[in-house]
Amino acid sequence: KEIRHCDPLVQRHTRQRQLVRSRLSATTRQLIVAQRTQRQMYRDLAQSSGVASIYLDALHVRAASDGYIHIFFGGINRPLGFGHGHYVVDPDGFLEYMRDPFEPHGAHNFIRRN
Repeated sequence: KEIRHCDPLVQRHTRQRQLVRSRLSATTRQLIVAQRTQRQMYRDLAQSSGVASIYLDALHVRAASDGYIHIFFGGINRPLGFGHGHYVVDPDGFLEYMRDPFEPHGAHNFIRRN
C-alpha cells in the first residue's frame, strides 16, 4: 500500500533540491569565470613586469592587504618551490623588487625609482 500524503512533500523537497543545485552551479560558473579573469590579470601583470614567458603559465601571486602584489615563479616543481623568482609590484603599479630564479637575495634586487 502506497502512502500518498507524502508525495507533495517529496515533490517539494525534490524541486527545492534542484533549485539549490541550479543556483549552486550558476554560482560555481560565475566563480570559475572570475578566477579565470583574475588569473589572466595576474598573468598580464607578470608579463608586463618582465617575467620570462616560460614562467607565465605557472605563477603564484599574492595580493597583500597593503596593495603590494607579490609574484612568485620558476621554483623547482612549483612556482614557490626552491630557487623561485620573486617580483613585487607596488600599489602604483611600479616594479619595486626583482629577483629571477636561482639568483641570490639581497639589497641589489630592489629597484630604485627617481
